[in-house]
Amino acid sequence: IALIIAGEGPYRERMIEALAGLPIYFLGVQPDRVLARLYASADLFAFPSRTDTLGQVVMEAQACGLPVLVSDEGGPQTIIENEKSGRVVPGIDPAHWAGEVERLIDDRASRTAMSQHAAQRLTRYSLTDTFADFWAQHETISAVQPHRPQAAAAEDASKVPAFV
Repeated sequence: IALIIAGEGPYRERMIEALAGLPIYFLGVQPDRVLARLYASADLFAFPSRTDTLGQVVMEAQACGLPVLVSDEGGPQTIIENEKSGRVVPGIDPAHWAGEVERLIDDRASRTAMSQHAAQRLTRYSLTDTFADFWAQHETISAVQPHRPQAAAAEDASKVPAFV
Protein backbone atom coordinates (compact mmCIF):
# COMPACT_ATOMS: atom_id res chain seq x y z
CA ILE A 1 0.00 0.00 0.00
CA ALA A 2 1.24 3.47 -0.88
CA LEU A 3 -0.31 6.78 0.06
CA ILE A 4 -0.37 9.43 -2.64
CA ILE A 5 -1.12 13.00 -1.61
CA ALA A 6 -1.90 15.54 -4.31
CA GLY A 7 -2.34 19.19 -3.42
CA GLU A 8 -0.87 21.57 -0.91
CA GLY A 9 -1.67 22.50 2.64
CA PRO A 10 -0.26 24.07 5.77
CA TYR A 11 0.94 20.73 7.21
CA ARG A 12 2.77 19.44 4.15
CA GLU A 13 6.32 20.05 5.41
CA ARG A 14 5.55 18.59 8.85
CA MET A 15 3.97 15.53 7.22
CA ILE A 16 6.97 15.01 4.93
CA GLU A 17 9.28 15.04 7.95
CA ALA A 18 7.04 12.89 10.17
CA LEU A 19 6.40 10.27 7.49
CA ALA A 20 9.89 10.06 6.01
CA GLY A 21 10.81 6.53 4.98
CA LEU A 22 7.21 5.37 4.47
CA PRO A 23 5.67 4.66 1.04
CA ILE A 24 4.09 8.11 0.82
CA TYR A 25 4.36 10.40 -2.17
CA PHE A 26 3.66 14.13 -1.92
CA LEU A 27 2.92 15.31 -5.45
CA GLY A 28 1.85 18.89 -4.82
CA VAL A 29 -0.79 20.59 -6.95
CA GLN A 30 -1.54 18.63 -10.11
CA PRO A 31 -3.44 19.50 -13.31
CA ASP A 32 -6.77 17.78 -13.99
CA ARG A 33 -5.32 15.35 -16.55
CA VAL A 34 -2.85 14.05 -13.95
CA LEU A 35 -5.53 13.88 -11.26
CA ALA A 36 -7.67 11.77 -13.59
CA ARG A 37 -4.80 9.27 -13.97
CA LEU A 38 -4.23 9.24 -10.22
CA TYR A 39 -7.91 8.50 -9.55
CA ALA A 40 -7.90 5.79 -12.23
CA SER A 41 -4.91 4.03 -10.69
CA ALA A 42 -6.10 4.18 -7.08
CA ASP A 43 -8.02 1.57 -5.09
CA LEU A 44 -9.80 4.00 -2.79
CA PHE A 45 -9.92 7.65 -1.81
CA ALA A 46 -9.59 8.81 1.80
CA PHE A 47 -10.68 12.36 2.61
CA PRO A 48 -10.52 13.02 6.38
CA SER A 49 -11.28 16.76 6.16
CA ARG A 50 -13.63 18.00 8.86
CA THR A 51 -14.01 21.49 7.40
CA ASP A 52 -14.59 21.03 3.68
CA THR A 53 -18.08 22.19 2.77
CA LEU A 54 -18.53 20.82 -0.75
CA GLY A 55 -16.14 17.94 -1.25
CA GLN A 56 -15.47 18.46 -4.95
CA VAL A 57 -12.54 16.01 -4.81
CA VAL A 58 -14.86 13.42 -3.25
CA MET A 59 -17.25 13.90 -6.16
CA GLU A 60 -14.36 13.58 -8.64
CA ALA A 61 -13.11 10.40 -6.98
CA GLN A 62 -16.56 8.80 -7.01
CA ALA A 63 -17.12 9.83 -10.63
CA CYS A 64 -13.93 7.87 -11.41
CA GLY A 65 -15.37 4.84 -9.60
CA LEU A 66 -13.44 5.10 -6.37
CA PRO A 67 -14.98 4.13 -3.04
CA VAL A 68 -14.36 6.98 -0.61
CA LEU A 69 -13.79 7.33 3.10
CA VAL A 70 -14.96 10.67 4.49
CA SER A 71 -15.23 12.27 7.91
CA ASP A 72 -18.46 12.36 9.87
CA GLU A 73 -18.03 16.15 10.04
CA GLY A 74 -18.34 18.56 7.11
CA GLY A 75 -20.10 18.45 3.78
CA PRO A 76 -18.57 15.44 2.00
CA GLN A 77 -20.52 12.97 4.15
CA THR A 78 -23.68 14.11 2.37
CA ILE A 79 -22.22 13.24 -1.04
CA ILE A 80 -21.62 9.57 -0.38
CA GLU A 81 -24.05 6.82 0.44
CA ASN A 82 -22.61 5.18 3.55
CA GLU A 83 -21.65 1.53 3.01
CA LYS A 84 -22.74 1.77 -0.64
CA SER A 85 -20.41 4.26 -2.34
CA GLY A 86 -17.99 4.57 0.56
CA ARG A 87 -17.88 4.92 4.30
CA VAL A 88 -18.40 7.75 6.75
CA VAL A 89 -15.63 7.42 9.32
CA PRO A 90 -16.30 8.83 12.78
CA GLY A 91 -13.66 10.77 14.64
CA ILE A 92 -10.20 12.00 13.82
CA ASP A 93 -8.02 9.29 15.33
CA PRO A 94 -5.35 8.40 12.72
CA ALA A 95 -5.20 4.77 13.89
CA HIS A 96 -8.96 4.42 13.38
CA TRP A 97 -8.71 5.92 9.88
CA ALA A 98 -5.79 3.61 9.04
CA GLY A 99 -7.88 0.66 10.21
CA GLU A 100 -10.77 1.71 7.96
CA VAL A 101 -8.43 2.02 4.98
CA GLU A 102 -6.98 -1.42 5.72
CA ARG A 103 -10.42 -3.02 6.10
CA LEU A 104 -11.57 -1.65 2.77
CA ILE A 105 -8.32 -2.60 1.00
CA ASP A 106 -8.67 -6.15 2.35
CA ASP A 107 -12.33 -6.44 1.34
CA ARG A 108 -12.15 -6.58 -2.46
CA ALA A 109 -15.86 -7.50 -2.85
CA SER A 110 -17.05 -4.44 -0.88
CA ARG A 111 -14.55 -2.20 -2.64
CA THR A 112 -15.71 -3.40 -6.06
CA ALA A 113 -19.40 -2.96 -5.19
CA MET A 114 -18.72 0.52 -3.76
CA SER A 115 -16.76 1.45 -6.89
CA GLN A 116 -19.66 0.56 -9.15
CA HIS A 117 -22.19 2.34 -6.94
CA ALA A 118 -19.99 5.45 -6.61
CA ALA A 119 -19.73 5.94 -10.37
CA GLN A 120 -23.50 5.42 -10.83
CA ARG A 121 -24.36 7.72 -7.94
CA LEU A 122 -22.30 10.60 -9.30
CA THR A 123 -24.17 10.68 -12.59
CA ARG A 124 -26.83 12.57 -10.56
CA TYR A 125 -24.44 15.39 -9.60
CA SER A 126 -22.73 18.23 -11.40
CA LEU A 127 -20.84 21.26 -10.15
CA THR A 128 -23.48 23.48 -11.78
CA ASP A 129 -26.30 21.71 -9.92
CA THR A 130 -24.34 21.74 -6.66
CA PHE A 131 -23.74 25.48 -6.91
CA ALA A 132 -27.38 26.07 -7.90
CA ASP A 133 -28.49 24.19 -4.77
CA PHE A 134 -26.06 26.20 -2.61
CA TRP A 135 -27.33 29.46 -4.12
CA ALA A 136 -30.99 28.49 -3.61
CA GLN A 137 -30.25 27.80 0.06
CA HIS A 138 -28.43 31.14 0.31
CA GLU A 139 -31.43 32.96 -1.17
CA THR A 140 -33.80 31.18 1.23
CA ILE A 141 -31.71 32.26 4.21
CA SER A 142 -31.36 35.78 2.83
CA ALA A 143 -35.15 36.03 2.47
CA VAL A 144 -35.59 35.11 6.14
CA GLN A 145 -32.78 37.40 7.29
CA PRO A 146 -32.47 40.19 4.72
CA HIS A 147 -29.17 42.02 4.46
CA ARG A 148 -29.10 45.27 6.39
CA PRO A 149 -26.61 48.09 6.19
CA GLN A 150 -23.75 47.76 8.70
CA ALA A 151 -24.88 50.83 10.68
CA ALA A 152 -28.34 49.32 11.30
CA ALA A 153 -26.82 46.00 12.31
CA ALA A 154 -24.46 47.76 14.73
CA GLU A 155 -27.37 49.70 16.23
CA ASP A 156 -29.33 46.47 16.78
CA ALA A 157 -26.24 44.78 18.23
CA SER A 158 -25.97 47.47 20.90
CA LYS A 159 -29.44 46.42 22.14
CA VAL A 160 -28.45 42.79 22.62
CA PRO A 161 -26.92 41.85 25.98
CA ALA A 162 -23.31 40.71 25.71
CA PHE A 163 -22.28 37.33 27.05
CA VAL A 164 -18.70 36.63 28.08
